[in-house]
Amino acid sequence: MKEFKRYYNLEKYLFEELGEKFQRDQNLNVFDFFCIVIWKANRAKSKVAYRIRSKEQDLEKAIMEITQSIYQATDDKQRLFILMEVWKLRLPMSTAILSVLYPDRFTVYDYRVCEQIGEYRDLGNKINFDSIWMGYCQYKDSVHEFVASEDQLREKDKCLWGKSFHDDLMEDIRKGFPVKSKISGDDGH
Repeated sequence: MKEFKRYYNLEKYLFEELGEKFQRDQNLNVFDFFCIVIWKANRAKSKVAYRIRSKEQDLEKAIMEITQSIYQATDDKQRLFILMEVWKLRLPMSTAILSVLYPDRFTVYDYRVCEQIGEYRDLGNKINFDSIWMGYCQYKDSVHEFVASEDQLREKDKCLWGKSFHDDLMEDIRKGFPVKSKISGDDGH
């Protein structure tokens, strides 16, 4: 039972164990791949599996192919291309996967970080991959510049995400936690 505690703090598992495992083995298994997916957005795991299965029904085989091709890619642009263009994953999920596997070279594309930087909100909606790549490189540079107090890209990302979370909660407290949408059976009073 003790070995299962490592999954309790999923981010720690991903960044302290899984990245090294990927570099050593040159691939990931389905479980580890979907640990990254769940860490980024648990609600998206079925959509991600669906997108992958639309190209290869056998998830184990697909994940092996995806992660081996990422490892063998000659540069970061090709890595992102593999996830987005070949396997049809969206920019936020693709960058989350690559951030775990290459934390010094990728940062997660996230709406909270975009809010803090004040730019790049539409980057995930672009269609042309070269435009996405160029925008993502600018986004990453902005993350670097925006948080000069941290050295590591992942730590910069956490600072920006954390500030967004803080600001959102402070705004909710200030407004008295207004009801944003009707919940079935709840009239909001």
